[in-house]
Amino acid sequence: ARTTARAMKDLLLSAQIRETSMQSFLEQWYEQPMFREFRECPQFQSIVSERERIHRRGGIADALRYMSPGIQESLWPKLSGLAVPLCVVCGERDSKYEAISREMCEAAARSPHLGEGDVSIHVVPGVGHCVHLESPEALAPILASFSSHVAQREEVMNF
Repeated sequence: ARTTARAMKDLLLSAQIRETSMQSFLEQWYEQPMFREFRECPQFQSIVSERERIHRRGGIADALRYMSPGIQESLWPKLSGLAVPLCVVCGERDSKYEAISREMCEAAARSPHLGEGDVSIHVVPGVGHCVHLESPEALAPILASFSSHVAQREEVMNF
């Protein structure tokens, strides 16, 4: 029922995007509570202006229509069989996605194919839903460390 409601919501939003300007859509989109911290970032307006310039309504509308989480197959059952390392990053002020991230990592950690350190969660302090935009300086070392872990793991596995 939740996925059907989400699919319908995204389908309606997809239709609305086609009838409005990109600026109007982005203003409405970023009014969602999950973007509160992002809206407070000094670079918010420049990022939104750039998105307004490069994105096309039809592309965004199609993405919402065809890639809505409400119509995608749930991959949750596959997490316990994951065979590649997983690094999940979320913002401390995004409690909904932090809870989902923790649940995801717990499921993946049960995989018999993964070892010590192959599943990690990083909760970035002081940021919300858009970690990559709100705090790229915090995200970069997390990704660098994960990349190093994957490279070392590959060396060991290929030895």
